[in-house]
Amino acid sequence: MGASKAHASRRWRRLVGDAKGRRIEYILLGSGAAKIAEADELTNSRKVLFVHTAASQCTDLNYVGLVGEYDVTADGIATNKCWEWK
Repeated sequence: MGASKAHASRRWRRLVGDAKGRRIEYILLGSGAAKIAEADELTNSRKVLFVHTAASQCTDLNYVGLVGEYDVTADGIATNKCWEWK
């Protein structure tokens, strides 16, 4: 039996702190596609994320897309890589 494919769109709201202790809220909007693997195989997905924030120190992120890969091995080790796309 071969691997199946899945597509998803999500919205994440995150709150982080910067080096000066200020709180920065941002929203990630994204879509991706994944190959759902058998139990002993690598599950991999490809995604595109867009960042939205009103934080004045991070507004340049509003004009950037992140293209990435998210892979999970059969033993649960995950690797997440993203590249900036302007």
